[in-house]
Amino acid sequence: MEEELNFNFSIYPEEKVIYISEDSGSGAEYEYENIDDIGEKIKFYLENYYQEKIEKTEEKGKEL
Repeated sequence: MEEELNFNFSIYPEEKVIYISEDSGSGAEYEYENIDDIGEKIKFYLENYYQEKIEKTEEKGKEL
């Protein structure tokens, strides 16, 4: 089976904080303003911590 990346997203509306983590590691906490901002925070997290893994997966798919 291919590698799978699993993430946990916890959103705390009263504090306007999102916590993003992977099951096997620590995570990151970001403040947000609105739902669009949440999307930007998730994108930022993935680009900073998993872009290489995700892009390798995309390249593999293109070769098939």
